[in-house]
Amino acid sequence: MTGTMQGDLPRVRNDHVLIRISEGITTIRFPRHDHVLGSQQLAFLPAGTAFSLRPSANVQGEVILIPLIAARHVSLPHEFRSGLPESGDVGLLRPALQRLEADTSAVDPLPMIAAILSRLRPSTAQPTTADGAFDLAKDLVDRFLNRALADLGNSPSIAELARGLDCSQGHLDRACKLVRGRNALQLLYDLRLQTVRQALACPEPALPQLAKDLGFADMGHFIRAFQAATGQTPAAYRQQCLQAKGSEGAA
Repeated sequence: MTGTMQGDLPRVRNDHVLIRISEGITTIRFPRHDHVLGSQQLAFLPAGTAFSLRPSANVQGEVILIPLIAARHVSLPHEFRSGLPESGDVGLLRPALQRLEADTSAVDPLPMIAAILSRLRPSTAQPTTADGAFDLAKDLVDRFLNRALADLGNSPSIAELARGLDCSQGHLDRACKLVRGRNALQLLYDLRLQTVRQALACPEPALPQLAKDLGFADMGHFIRAFQAATGQTPAAYRQQCLQAKGSEGAA
């Protein structure tokens, strides 16, 4: 990747995408927000994610496409991940990336890549302060996401979720931004989209029931929201997932 690349509108990629920035910055453009990736940071975008890249003029780095079939037996993340590799992982990352650059269908470096991704340090996170402020914020965000997931079918508002956690909406937003770099509503959108993707990877339940179970007002709302986030309809995404599974089974 170089600064000569031109960003376009977010679109779905059918392969997993691994991005590493060695110099400069690039903006990852999602349908609802932008994410800035800086020097020495690593990002992983699972297949089916709608995004585009807008690199700065001096950016240098790599963009590696990992075919679904190559990763079928590896526990790569199911959601977007980004951050700085742990210091002990830096020396392991370079040879793993070189192996993938030489052959994107190679399987042997993927377990190492998956382990490194699981240990990424979020670039937006602040170090723990003496009074444990970051630890308290992380605990609140974890409880928020667990509660939101458990109550997803009832489509709770951020204000309702905050009240259930005995905090204000403003306090919850500040904690989410500190820990994840995004406000509570954005994290709720991400959680719903992740849950929808996982559900669509299976042939059941039927789409109207799935829309109801996940708290969408109706099928129209479900289709519009999913298409705005991914560039595909739920039906098309499910068909793609099932076809990919069928190809893997045949292989």
